[in-house]
Amino acid sequence: MKKMRTFIGVLVLSLMVIGGCVSKKEIPTMIVWSSCLLREPYIELNREFEKKYDCRVIYNRLPEATLANSVSHYDITTDIVSTRCIHLEKGKRFRHVIRSFDCVCNSRWVIIKLKENPVKISSIMDLAKPGVRIAFCKKHTEYNHFTEVTITQMVEKAGIEKEFWNNVPEGIDCGGMCALVPAGVKAECIDVEAMDRVSYYHQVYTQLLADVADVAIVDEVLTLWPDVKDKVEVIPIDEKYFPEGSTSFGLGTLSYSKQKELAKKYQEFLCSEKGIEIFKKYGLSWKI
Repeated sequence: MKKMRTFIGVLVLSLMVIGGCVSKKEIPTMIVWSSCLLREPYIELNREFEKKYDCRVIYNRLPEATLANSVSHYDITTDIVSTRCIHLEKGKRFRHVIRSFDCVCNSRWVIIKLKENPVKISSIMDLAKPGVRIAFCKKHTEYNHFTEVTITQMVEKAGIEKEFWNNVPEGIDCGGMCALVPAGVKAECIDVEAMDRVSYYHQVYTQLLADVADVAIVDEVLTLWPDVKDKVEVIPIDEKYFPEGSTSFGLGTLSYSKQKELAKKYQEFLCSEKGIEIFKKYGLSWKI
């Protein structure tokens, strides 16, 4: 009996030691930042990647130009960054801070309106109709500068710039976001929902919901967000009006990443059949 008690004691002690070792096992952690617009595909991509590689992905997002500005000017805490290629390629420090970079997918620009709104729109030319209220953020900030310039170029190509701007209601402004935020705060402490709310796309969509506008020009990715897709009607814009480089999104690993091997696997995962399938699910065509 004494030997049995000793054996059980040793067994329990061994299990406690083993259990302690298991509980102390460190799970690899990687930080990913993307454009707010890409939140839905990246939430799903990150979830699948975590299951595949038994790791943790801390995911954050910013308005796309703000994110690119942060990468270009400051050392934000991240391993992976994904936003418009055109922003990152123009960054002053781009070649120094991005270890590897690829343009990975394409989107499209579209017009949206709420399904219950009776306004009749079939093409970008209809935005010149008298009385059509167009959602737009006139306040010039870094977070909406790219979209402002892109939309301006599209309506100029369509030859409707005067009528378009006459149809943008007065007195509606959007807020901005300071580029220093991601550089000065730990990734785990960022309020990503607040970041989403200051994005151009969220704010013009809010103008539709508030009935201060009838239509908006947005990236098609927005129309596939779960809280948006069943509420809007999508009107395509002819691709001949798209400014060059305005639809490409890229993915890069930061040179100071502490998880370079895991980041490499992440990039490979995004290029896998599963990754491409998820991108396509959210209206993003694959591009290599």
